[in-house]
Amino acid sequence: MLNVIGQAAPLVVGFLALPFTVRGLGPERFGILSLSWVVLGYFSLFEFGLSRATTKFVAEAIGKGEQQRLRGLIWSSMAFHIILGLLGGTILAASTPLLVEHLLKVPVALRHEARITLLLMACSVPVVVASAGLRGVLEGDQRFGLVNAVKIPSTSLTFIIPAVGVPLAWSLPLDVFFMLLSRVGAGVAYLLLCLRLVPSLRSGFAIHGRELRALVGFGGWVSVSNTIGPILIYFDRFLIGSVLSMAAVAYYAAPYEAVTKLWILPTSAATTLLPAFSVVGTFDRASVERLFALGVKYVVLAMAPLVMVIVMLAHEILTVWLGADYAAHSTLVLQILAIGILVHSLGYVPWSLLQADGRPDVTSKFHMAHVLPYLGLAWVLVHRYGITGAAAAWAVRGSADGLFHFWAAYRVGRLSRHTLRDHSLGSALLIVGALLAGLSCAAALSDNLALRIMALVGCLLAFTLATWKHALDHRDRTVLASILGSGG
Repeated sequence: MLNVIGQAAPLVVGFLALPFTVRGLGPERFGILSLSWVVLGYFSLFEFGLSRATTKFVAEAIGKGEQQRLRGLIWSSMAFHIILGLLGGTILAASTPLLVEHLLKVPVALRHEARITLLLMACSVPVVVASAGLRGVLEGDQRFGLVNAVKIPSTSLTFIIPAVGVPLAWSLPLDVFFMLLSRVGAGVAYLLLCLRLVPSLRSGFAIHGRELRALVGFGGWVSVSNTIGPILIYFDRFLIGSVLSMAAVAYYAAPYEAVTKLWILPTSAATTLLPAFSVVGTFDRASVERLFALGVKYVVLAMAPLVMVIVMLAHEILTVWLGADYAAHSTLVLQILAIGILVHSLGYVPWSLLQADGRPDVTSKFHMAHVLPYLGLAWVLVHRYGITGAAAAWAVRGSADGLFHFWAAYRVGRLSRHTLRDHSLGSALLIVGALLAGLSCAAALSDNLALRIMALVGCLLAFTLATWKHALDHRDRTVLASILGSGG
C-alpha cells in the first residue's frame, strides 16, 4: 500500500496542477516543458539497470547476514551510478543545440529558453541517476515508508513548481531550476537515510571490483529491457500517426493513458516483492513459493473488479470523461486494452522472482525475441482495423508477456507445480477468467445500459462469493476478517 500511494499521490497532484500550468505557460512553452520531461526520462535510463541490481544484492547481503559486504557493494554501486549519470548529462548537454535548432520545431522566439531548459535537465540527469541507486539501497532493505516519504513530495514538486510559477510570472528556465533543486534535495535525503541505515558507509569510500562486476553483469541485462521497452510502449502511437491521423492518435492515446494507470497495482507488488524474494530465497524456498502465489493472486483479484467495470461501462466512462465523440471511437479500444492489461499483470510478480533469482536475462531475451513480431503484427492490424487493431496488437503482446513470465517462473524459477493448488492461485485465476469471459460476451451482445449494469452487479457478487469460498484460504480469510473487523 505504501508503494501504491507513492505512485498514485503524484498522479493526483499532477491531475490537479496541470490545468493551471497548461493555461499559464501556453501551448508552446508547455510543449517544451513536457518534451524536457520525456527527454529526462529517457536519459535517466543511463543507470542501465544498476538500481535494480543494487536492490537485489543489498537484499541478498542482508538476508545472509553479510553486513560487512554492504559498504563495498553500496559505494561501488554509487560510483558507477555517478559516472553513468555524468555521461548521460554530458551527452544531453552536447545534443541540446541539435535538438533545439534542428530536430524539434521550437519557435525562434523560444529557442533561448528551450536551450537553457534542456541544459538544466542535463544537470538533473546525474542527480536522478544517483538518486535511483540510493533508492535501490533503501528498497533492498525494504524501507518503503522512507522511500515514499521522499518520493511523494519530490515527484509532486515536478507538477507543483510550474503551477506555482504561473501566478509568480516565473520564466520556464526558472521553473526548471527549482525542479532541479528539488531533485538535489531528494538525492541528499536518500543519501542521509542510507548513511543512517548502513553505518559502515561512514567509515570511508570503497570500491570493490567483485561487487562492481556483479552489479554490471546483472544490470546489463536489465538495460536491454529498458532500451527495448520504450519501443514496445510508444511504437503504436507513432504508427497510428503515420498511417491514420493525429486525431486517431488522440482517440487511441486517451484510453491507453487512462487504463494503464492500473499498472500501479502490479508494479507496487513487484517493487515490494523483489527484495523479499532476494532475502527469503537465500534460506527458505517454500516461503518464496508462498510469496509468489499470494503476490500473483492478490494482484489479479485486486485488478479483476476494476477491469470488469471498465469492460461493461467503457462507453459511459468515456462519454462522461471525454465526451460522446471519444466514446464513439474509443470504447472498444478501452475494453481490449483493459483485458490485455489484466493478463499482462500476471507477469509482474514472476518478473520480480526471476530478477531475485539472478535471471534478468530471461526477460531481456524474450523482449528481443518478440519485438519484431509485435511490430509486424501492429503494422498489419493498424492498416486493417485502425486504432482497434492497434489495441488488439498491444493486448496480444501484453498478454504474451504476462503468460511468458508466469510460465518462466515455473520453468526457470524452480517453482513447484503444486504452487497453483496449495495457495488457491489456480482457483483465483479460473474465477477471474470465467467471469471476465462472461462479462465480455454480455458487453458485446447488449447495448442496454440497465442490462449491462445488472450483469455487472451479478458478476461482481458472484466474483466476491467465489473468491471468498475458493480463492482465499483459511489464513487469507482470517487476515481479511481481522482487517474488516478493525476497520469497523
